[in-house]
Amino acid sequence: MRILGRFVVALVVAVVASVAAAGVFLPVAGVLEGGDFNCFATVIAECIEAFQWGLLLYGPWFVIVGAVVGTPLLLMLWAWWESRHGR
Repeated sequence: MRILGRFVVALVVAVVASVAAAGVFLPVAGVLEGGDFNCFATVIAECIEAFQWGLLLYGPWFVIVGAVVGTPLLLMLWAWWESRHGR
């Protein structure tokens, strides 16, 4: 039961981190690519709108990849941390 609980916690953390990364991806990608949209050159309302579009466009892909890759990675880090600290 403890392993299932840890799996659920790792999955939730991975999904939340993926959603946050998806929302930030579009504004940051616009800055890095030098395209038309730049969060530093616009007002905050346009930047928040880009955040919402980034979440909508990239959210599903980031969540799938984050859940598939992030969950086992977090579980491995958790096991490594416990082995190092003797718990």
